[in-house]
Amino acid sequence: MIIKNKYAQFIGYLFSGMGGMVVQKFTAPDADAADVVLGATALTAAAQTITTGITQPDFPRGLSIQGNAGGNAGDVVITGQNIRGKVITETISLNGASEVQGSKAFALVTSILVPAETHAGTDTIAVGINDKLGLQSIPAVTACVAAYQDNTLESTLPTVTTHATIESCTADPNTACDASKDFLLVYPTRERATTKGVTS
Repeated sequence: MIIKNKYAQFIGYLFSGMGGMVVQKFTAPDADAADVVLGATALTAAAQTITTGITQPDFPRGLSIQGNAGGNAGDVVITGQNIRGKVITETISLNGASEVQGSKAFALVTSILVPAETHAGTDTIAVGINDKLGLQSIPAVTACVAAYQDNTLESTLPTVTTHATIESCTADPNTACDASKDFLLVYPTRERATTKGVTS
């Protein structure tokens, strides 16, 4: 069991030393929100690296960025750690005032490189979380066996993404996270348990 931020818990099990089924539980994951990692922050005439005022996501999960005006452009580079403590980065491009979702699950955010402003003196950017929850093991397939919201079986299974790197392995529940329901996922993995609670 890994106790994450606030009230959240992260639990996972491997049932076979050669891989097997993983049960992963997220305790009341927060709702998708556009500014919970970094509130609206003013852009300046030059790119800047933000290292303060960052709020960590409740679980390893996908991030999002959002500008405040049409025409906002440029790349945002987020640096942090994945669920296994390794340093990762993701580049997400601004699209005016639209929310743009990332695909990597960040357990920790250490810095955010933001671009120069497009409109002098008025541009801001915010960083939030999306509904893509980070998996503790690399799924064997892009599907899961079962998913539950508060002990109720989901009739439509989550969208599961599998990848060679753990930070790109996510599950997007059919029922949106809203900070009130636990989410439990059962999925197969070919990863091998090397020590208790550790996969490779």
